Amino acid sequence: MFFGTSRWLWILSGVLVLLGFGVLALGPRWIGLLLLVIGLIVFATAPTGPNRRGRGTATEEIQAPSASQPPPLPSIAPPPPHRKPLDIEAGDPSQV
Repeated sequence: MFFGTSRWLWILSGVLVLLGFGVLALGPRWIGLLLLVIGLIVFATAPTGPNRRGRGTATEEIQAPSASQPPPLPSIAPPPPHRKPLDIEAGDPSQV
């Protein structure tokens, strides 16, 4: 899903935030604030990216790179074509 977060965490945090706003508008404020804060905490602590085991575990992949990957090939691009410089100075406004 978006940012690599699983769908059920998006739904849970969205429902909690919407319920928090709804209860803030219609019911007791402390319950609404509590639901809103819980929804934002669920959203903030949700694991993201391809490595969904949690935050702070990306160092394991950096420490153990795969030795079987070939080095990237250098890209050989043709040189850009030579262009004549533009004459942008105009003598009067009709030449602009």
